[in-house]
Amino acid sequence: MYIVFDIGATNIRFARVLSSEKIDEPIIEPNPQRYDKSIELIKDVISRISGGEKIEGMVGGIAGVLSSDRTFVYNSPNLPDWNNKPLVKDLEKISGAPVVLYNDAELTALGEAVYGAGRGSKTCAYMTISTGIGGALVVDGEVLKTHLNVEPGHHIIDYKNNISLHQLISGREIEKEYGEKAKNIDDPILWDRVETIFAVGLHNAIVFWSPDTFVLGGGIMKDLDIPDLENILNRRMSIYAELPRFVRAELGSFNGLYGGLAHVKKHFLDK
Repeated sequence: MYIVFDIGATNIRFARVLSSEKIDEPIIEPNPQRYDKSIELIKDVISRISGGEKIEGMVGGIAGVLSSDRTFVYNSPNLPDWNNKPLVKDLEKISGAPVVLYNDAELTALGEAVYGAGRGSKTCAYMTISTGIGGALVVDGEVLKTHLNVEPGHHIIDYKNNISLHQLISGREIEKEYGEKAKNIDDPILWDRVETIFAVGLHNAIVFWSPDTFVLGGGIMKDLDIPDLENILNRRMSIYAELPRFVRAELGSFNGLYGGLAHVKKHFLDK
């Protein structure tokens, strides 16, 4: 039996793999955020899922920058108590099985590339614009291997003031500027600005990654229009004769679990 998981600042999600195409109904629990409390909760969730059956492996993701050996998160802004804690070691002790850890945006990208809006693509990029901005590139059904997980939201847009894409248009920064959550703001000037700046970020991601499909997700993406982004990109793109195919993410809050399933399918079930 294999288990997939997605650890966020608000919720943890765990599910049993039923087949190469399907996961069981996920167990979703609020994340206590304190590492020791969360590990106790995860232990209980894994016990409920396994029912004493042998676990062959676990694959999952967590929000934050991972160590180069992918055994712990060393910079998670929304889960600071998890920084530098032996996450993989603790999960392997609980499950008695090997654990593969991804950054959450990597796993989401993989889920969308294999089972979601990007299925059928050879090179599928993914970016999410919500509380933060993240993303990854999937090539032939595998997340592009890098020394550390990529953080496209932190690339510099304003070089004079050293300001990143995240600092300009992430949900967290919009809330700081307006005093309320982005979803509650009805200001066309704001949304025009967000679309223009996000299009610049996408332009840079395209010239770095050159994907054939670009999947866009996250809460703020619900307020943005893909044809508008494409129009801005067409005016700004000078090196390529065509843009990638842009599509909205399809898998919702379970996209990370499907990324785990994609890894299990390719590396365990299909072997």
